[in-house]
Amino acid sequence: MIKDALILWEVFKRRYPSRLGRNDIVMDIGSGDRPHPRANILLERFVEDCSQRAGPVVTEGRPLVVGDITALPFLNRSIDYIICSHVLEHMETSSQLDMALSELMRVGRRGYIETPSSTFEKLLGAPYHHWYVARQGGRVIFTRKRKYGEYEDLMKVFLPLHRESKTFFQLLFENFDDFFVSLEWEDKINYLIEDLPAKEEMDFGKDYPADLVSGVHKLGEKLEREHQVRMLLKRTIHKVVTRKAKPDLFRILACPLCKNRVIISESRDKLACLTCSRNYQVRDGIPIMLPGGNG
Repeated sequence: MIKDALILWEVFKRRYPSRLGRNDIVMDIGSGDRPHPRANILLERFVEDCSQRAGPVVTEGRPLVVGDITALPFLNRSIDYIICSHVLEHMETSSQLDMALSELMRVGRRGYIETPSSTFEKLLGAPYHHWYVARQGGRVIFTRKRKYGEYEDLMKVFLPLHRESKTFFQLLFENFDDFFVSLEWEDKINYLIEDLPAKEEMDFGKDYPADLVSGVHKLGEKLEREHQVRMLLKRTIHKVVTRKAKPDLFRILACPLCKNRVIISESRDKLACLTCSRNYQVRDGIPIMLPGGNG
């Protein structure tokens, strides 16, 4: 347990934003079932669909916005720090990936991105991850996968280890830079997208090994119990070191298409863009800010 705590602390320090003030607005994009403790705004695209994450969305009382990373529903430079962890590798096309990175820089002043590394992807890759990611100095390089089942033999060995072996689970985080790509950026993200020629594009998940498609994120029973203990320890650490203010969410929301400010109705169940005349619903206090509007 002591070793687990030390490993967790080292990973925590990597993933904790630097130089933040108490009143800074921090948004976690794709927060899923493990929102970052410092985030005071959460953004999710698929609230009900858990097929590409480990469990249901958790908010812990923080404001949640339903939106798309390729068309963020926030004013320019309105977020002090954006956390985008294990999201970018899900972008299906190079244009979506480029738009996502551009939107991070438009909305955020600073931020942190993290993805699986190329090594991780070759050993434990998912059918809905479309890119190998590497870092060269301060630049992040995204290379399109040529074949989703390219390393099938390795996956058949390492996926069971990932689910069942505590030793391998520890190995991942003890060798963080080998298995994950991370970058803390300010003002600009230095990146390169290496795509395939159009004629080489492949259908989504077309050749991914059928026996590896399901359960990629599911841990075995023993590791799941230990994971829950680690999560309890993690939450305890967060409570000790984390202080955050509650932002005025509706002051910084924008139309995801024209990027202009939206106005909330008196009944507080609708947001209107006066510039392009689109309306966006607010359901149970959650703004549904998807491109195109929703009534």
